[in-house]
Amino acid sequence: MRSIPTLIRSIPTLFLFLLTLATSGAMVATTAQAAPGASAAACDGGNAASCNSLAIAYDNGDGVAKDVVRAAQYYTKACNGGNIEGCYNLGVDYDTGEGVTKDAARAAVLYGKACDGGNAKGCYNLAIDYDSGDGVGKDVARAAGLYTKGCNAGHAKSCYDLAVDYDNGEGVTKDAARAAVLYAKGCDGDIAKSCYNLAIDYDNGDGVGKDVPRAARLYSKACDGGNIKACYNLAVDYDSGEGVAKDAARAADLYGKACDGDHAKSCYNLAIDYATGDGVAKDDGRSTMLMKKACTAGETKACNR
Repeated sequence: MRSIPTLIRSIPTLFLFLLTLATSGAMVATTAQAAPGASAAACDGGNAASCNSLAIAYDNGDGVAKDVVRAAQYYTKACNGGNIEGCYNLGVDYDTGEGVTKDAARAAVLYGKACDGGNAKGCYNLAIDYDSGDGVGKDVARAAGLYTKGCNAGHAKSCYDLAVDYDNGEGVTKDAARAAVLYAKGCDGDIAKSCYNLAIDYDNGDGVGKDVPRAARLYSKACDGGNIKACYNLAVDYDSGEGVAKDAARAADLYGKACDGDHAKSCYNLAIDYATGDGVAKDDGRSTMLMKKACTAGETKACNR
């Protein structure tokens, strides 16, 4: 069985990771020990980038004892000295309460400063704040503007969230064709949800010309990226021969992958495969087990068998 494909939008989540210093090969051990002292001297001499590097070292415990409070102090010094990455990282600290008292409003100010300086992750996190009203007044139009800025700077998640805005007409005028273009950008950046939504567009001919083989290829990319719904839809394609050569064994494998992710319809379809021996060796016991799993996961048809 196949339900009508629908677009998905997960609740946007902040980028809450810190930059890591790039090191390579045999240089790592020596550099890790020497860098904190050298960075401290440079930071004290007014080099804001060194302050940010030192903060990262304290955040990661790289060559120094891990100390998130001290890291936040150095991020502050870096940001005050004009280092944009320092402002972004300090914003993350205020968002998470790591090394400082949690303060969403202060985080938003710092994300804004980072965004103004060209930091795409700062633009994205500030957009999330405006979307959710976290630390700022809720303003979906402003969020869309910030997603645009982040996307234009090459930030794939910004492209995805902006695409959803165009799909829903949230903060922007509804435009399915524009959404599809943006989903493609997100997919090119390996955002699995973006690949999935673009596949849906090609399946339905929404904003693009209907193209089921292309949809299948996009489902495959999304599935490889961990999107369970894409694995299910691709399995259905292989079951029906829609956009791909019919292959019951491949379908069963994909149903299994999605079922492992607790996708109820996939568990149900795989149970049917084991009951009938379609693409797998017939196994009534396994079929019964999968029916129970499908029922527990919310597939009512499985509860009645």
